[in-house]
Amino acid sequence: MSGTEPSRPTGDPDENLVWVAVPRRVLTGAPAPGAADAATDSQTALLRGRLSGYHSDHSRIELRVDQATISGDIFLRVNAEEIWVASFRSVPNGAPGAGQEIAVTAQDRLRAVATGQLLLEPNGAEYVLTLTFEGKLDGLPVLTPIRALMQHVGAAPRHLNLEVLSEISVPALPVLDRNGCEMGLIDALTDAAFEVTSLEGRVDLPEAPEGGWSEKQLHTLMNDFARSDLVRPGFAIRLLWLSRSNRENLQGVMFDTGDDLPRQGAAVFASAITDTTAPALADRKLLQTAIHEIGHVLNLTHRFDRQVGRADSLSFMNYDWQYAGGSSAFWRKFNYCFDDDELSFLHHGHYHSLVPGGDVFGSAHYWSGLAMGYSPILPEMRLPGWRLELLPPVSGPTFQLGQPVLLGLLLTNETGAESLLPRDVLDPKAGSLEVWISRESGTRDDPAAAFRPVTHRCVHQSAGEPLKLADGAALEDNLNLTYGLSGFPFSEPGTYRITAYLHLGTEHAGSIARSEVLRIRVMSPESKVEDRAALTLFEPTAGACIALGGSAAYETAVSDLMETAARLTGRKKAPHPVSVGIWRALGFHFDRQYLRFDRGRFYEAAPQEKEAEICRRQLTSETLDCLDPVTRQATLKWTAQVREASKDYGQDP
Repeated sequence: MSGTEPSRPTGDPDENLVWVAVPRRVLTGAPAPGAADAATDSQTALLRGRLSGYHSDHSRIELRVDQATISGDIFLRVNAEEIWVASFRSVPNGAPGAGQEIAVTAQDRLRAVATGQLLLEPNGAEYVLTLTFEGKLDGLPVLTPIRALMQHVGAAPRHLNLEVLSEISVPALPVLDRNGCEMGLIDALTDAAFEVTSLEGRVDLPEAPEGGWSEKQLHTLMNDFARSDLVRPGFAIRLLWLSRSNRENLQGVMFDTGDDLPRQGAAVFASAITDTTAPALADRKLLQTAIHEIGHVLNLTHRFDRQVGRADSLSFMNYDWQYAGGSSAFWRKFNYCFDDDELSFLHHGHYHSLVPGGDVFGSAHYWSGLAMGYSPILPEMRLPGWRLELLPPVSGPTFQLGQPVLLGLLLTNETGAESLLPRDVLDPKAGSLEVWISRESGTRDDPAAAFRPVTHRCVHQSAGEPLKLADGAALEDNLNLTYGLSGFPFSEPGTYRITAYLHLGTEHAGSIARSEVLRIRVMSPESKVEDRAALTLFEPTAGACIALGGSAAYETAVSDLMETAARLTGRKKAPHPVSVGIWRALGFHFDRQYLRFDRGRFYEAAPQEKEAEICRRQLTSETLDCLDPVTRQATLKWTAQVREASKDYGQDP
């Protein structure tokens, strides 16, 4: 074979082994710097860190080794690109060693699972890998050992490309002193798991629009300005370092449109942090928030989340004000680190669960394993004195196929006294509210699944004035359940069951308010026009566009949705309910001013008044009965405000 030769260890090979070609450049290449020095005299000790090797010109294996675990990923090389095929990890049974056969479990990109055996044998400064799987995995041999020569390529378990896009007027990320050593963004990531490569050259974003950045603009910013690859999964993260959001107290957001490639970027609002943090703590809070948002991009969830139950954590992924011992105690003890289960996931987690652009946010329950799991520190109980309600459309709990699913939320105080609540308590993107959806299917319902919005907000609830809710008063908001990180939850006709859970935090002893189950019906298409419209409505970009209230990055989807709305309504006197939902979402989009970058210059894309008026004209008190009462009233208020002014100065309803 031209350019390659078999890699054979000394001694007689097993007759059943399949010898695979290893590129000559791997066999003759010099060891990684420091690899020989790091080698140990013990034949049973393994070189810690990251190893890489080829078992043909078309595939590569990457290993991560520490004192307790070996894990790895297998990639297929196609046209100079690598496609992930499967991940494997040693079974917890003691420290891995060279020359010892190690049991592994593996999962491929199709979610098939298999067990197997791994053997690493020293070969000078390198190792010969023998990997055997006992079950079928995507394109990999069964009961046929694979061999490759592995070289040490780094001390860190993983490599990460980091791109920071900074607003021009915002000071740079802080570098702190921790016990006489510098601690900055890259230092913290290096301590955790990563060899970090930062893209050279600062990218200066223009100053924030009046009123602050909206989440819709963030998605457009990342698509316009990011220099790293956004079209395939990879360990590359884009961090937007900005001044402030258009939402009060919003300090960070992992904006995840739920496209084919989720979790690719995050934003931190530095001015929102410094304005609400004591000066002595401001730099620490800025750095902690930046790592916190990067943690979300890597699929790490909040430690205080109901499912995790670790409000006692001092991890980057906790909030100081949610810490079980209070904010002051958190900062007194905080040492710029992740918890052990988080580190184990970052080092050895399944590739597609971890990599930006891989699985959807919140899909990896890394805290629940036998070795790393924790129980909630407080038992959860029903919260007395609070009534949580889901409100269907005014016209009834029936939706046309593809119709945006919007529901009202009502939280009523029946405690007998005034109560203080965070202002974002009913925002599912802020983490306190959970929505679970299941589909009724014959005699057995499908398992309920949590709805995860396309953005994940980190809000400083202790900043600013809390909301005072008198006894008997109600707080209202709305839910857009049309499209989330897992796609379309209502993509098939049928009856669905929806339940909301509200977690009010440690000050309420971990108790929850639970709504009654709301049953809604999604109808089958009644015409060929409705059937064809579904092809457009269930495109991921169309769903993300509806969920975000439009985006300048989805111009084709916007055009397709407008055509679909017009086609569905046709010459009917009453607009089609699907059309009403589209016009409402795109009315916000056309009214919005976007900052764009093209051919080396910034420019402000003015609102599209003509298109916005086309949408608003259809949103009347008669046509909006297909919306819930909360969304209906907010939409009518918005259209009235626009009629009185040349543009909308407030936030989207």
